[in-house]
Amino acid sequence: MNTALVIDNQIRRAVGRLKDRLEERRRRSRPPAAAAILRMRDGLVCCRVCSCTERQPCEPPCGWDQVDLCTGCAATVDALVEWVTGAHRPNKAALFREVSNQVKTEGRV
Repeated sequence: MNTALVIDNQIRRAVGRLKDRLEERRRRSRPPAAAAILRMRDGLVCCRVCSCTERQPCEPPCGWDQVDLCTGCAATVDALVEWVTGAHRPNKAALFREVSNQVKTEGRV
């Protein structure tokens, strides 16, 4: 069998195992629904990441992906998980530095 093909298959299996482990950690780290309901602001459930509520949603307006996680934050979390599992050497500090630079150049915040 071709050596490159063997290595490719090993890498795919390793990435699959890593994704499974990340998903398992994510599942274990989620607070139970009862704890999520306790996180309230002005009598409304708020997002555990960005603290938006139904009255003060994100921009553009979001919905609810989970009891205490808005769709905007859920999409971002999914993108970051994909980045961590696919990047050669994920460097969170470099990523946040780049995001900060982009925000400054676009004149946001």
